Amino acid sequence: MTRFSTAAAALALGLLFSGCNAVMAAAQSPDSSYVAARHGKPQHLATEPMTITTAKGPVKFTMQVAADEASREVGLMFVKKMGDREGMIFDFPNAGEQAFWMHGTHIALDIIYVAPDGRVLSIAKRAKPYDETPLPSRGSARAVVEINAGLSDKLGIAPGDKVCEAKIFRCR
Repeated sequence: MTRFSTAAAALALGLLFSGCNAVMAAAQSPDSSYVAARHGKPQHLATEPMTITTAKGPVKFTMQVAADEASREVGLMFVKKMGDREGMIFDFPNAGEQAFWMHGTHIALDIIYVAPDGRVLSIAKRAKPYDETPLPSRGSARAVVEINAGLSDKLGIAPGDKVCEAKIFRCR
């Protein structure tokens, strides 16, 4: 999954704050294409356990942690298969509006935006492979979780559910 560049996001916000009717159309940062194309294979990051507490009960995952700009930009690009209890969590040190797209991503995903308090803010369900349509968080997100498409419905994950991940959202 590729995240929009900071410069593109700042431009979009600048247009909005200047009173223009802007449609958010951010470009991919020049570095992300280079990094992904140079490797042409999935990245393998450190993993952390993560639990989402739903109305149906807790759901446990093992998440790769994308904690820096380079790993966030590559995300799950080039991944061709992922287990139902696997995924990636994108750690943003500063909460804010996030927008993801599926550039270079081979598998369909559910994209879960997580508020600073660890609650599920919104979910972009069944994001299509290679689609470059922006999928916004619709609020300030501290983290973003990506899992296989359809799992949020299957497991009962919904806005308001609580995310617990060892490094980002302290588990109690």
